[in-house]
Amino acid sequence: MSKKEPMQQQQSMWASAGLVVALAGAFVTLMVSSATAFPPHPPAFEEIDTDADRVISEDEFAAFELERRARHFARLDQDGNGSVDFEEFENARPPHRRGGRSERGVPSN
Repeated sequence: MSKKEPMQQQQSMWASAGLVVALAGAFVTLMVSSATAFPPHPPAFEEIDTDADRVISEDEFAAFELERRARHFARLDQDGNGSVDFEEFENARPPHRRGGRSERGVPSN
């Protein structure tokens, strides 16, 4: 065995360790972004059945959906100006889905 082989093995080991750390970091980032993008659980029946009659009417469901959409839009509208620009939209996307398209929707190189 030459003197270079143990050094190459050590470098390979450190490269593998770095890859593991990078993958773990990417996984944590994905989990955090997913947790903020989607609610942790489906809504409870009681959250939608606002009059507590044990029946969800179309009006109750529509009101629930409207409120949920408004909360989602508010998360997207980071500067609170009532509209979502391209940068705000991209910032709200999970890191692995950002980029790849220009503001005009044309794939970027």
